[in-house]
Order: sequence, then structure tokens, then C-alpha cells
Amino acid sequence: MAKAAVYYNAKCLCCGKVEEVMAKVGPMVFCNECLQTELVDKGMEINERGEVDPLSKTYKKWIKI
Repeated sequence: MAKAAVYYNAKCLCCGKVEEVMAKVGPMVFCNECLQTELVDKGMEINERGEVDPLSKTYKKWIKI
């Protein structure tokens, strides 16, 4: 399972913004806004342990990019 985690001072994969606290999903780093719009709003579920289903269509799309 891929995990979603907190990441510090990295560039967002989607918009390039750098925030103090970022979200890391598998190998990808997003700002909180892009995490919400690109993954959560499109149906990706993150469980209570911070795990993301690697077979999710949304996750596969971003891995392919």
C-alpha cells in the first residue's frame, strides 16, 4: 500500500507551490490545496493509517504522469 504522509519544504508536483507542510502520497508531494482537488475530490480515499489504495484510478493516473 502507498502511504500518505506529511512532508516538509518540498515543491508541489501539481502547482509548484512550496509550503511549510506538504502531503506526500507514495512518491508524489502535493500542497494541501492540490491534494484536495487532485486526489480527494476525485475519489481517492486515504484510510486512518494514511494508506492509499495503489490500484485506485486516480493514483494510477498521477503515477503515470
